[in-house]
Amino acid sequence: MKLKNVPLSIVEDTAVFDSKAEMHQKSADLWHCLEGEVIFTVGGKLRNGAPRMLPDGTVDENEWRSAAIDDGEDITLRKGDWLFIPAGEPHTHRATGTARLLIAKIPSLHA
Repeated sequence: MKLKNVPLSIVEDTAVFDSKAEMHQKSADLWHCLEGEVIFTVGGKLRNGAPRMLPDGTVDENEWRSAAIDDGEDITLRKGDWLFIPAGEPHTHRATGTARLLIAKIPSLHA
């Protein structure tokens, strides 16, 4: 099976301490650490989570945001490490130095 239209991005975090927490209802994230070190917090529950407000004033019920996650687990990624975050799983990340990450957004089979 060949994947078509899978969005890939390179993210560079430099001294990111307050990344907003998020949860995607219909897509998973596959992260690969290319350089540096980054700490993800995954699982738990979004604190006062709300659907994302789009620039045109409409609401995206598939993307939730929050200032923090309660009771999540910290996972440290270093160069070469992978992390899969399934749809519906709250997550955020932070880095004290510079980290370069590859992210693939993977549509849920149950979307």
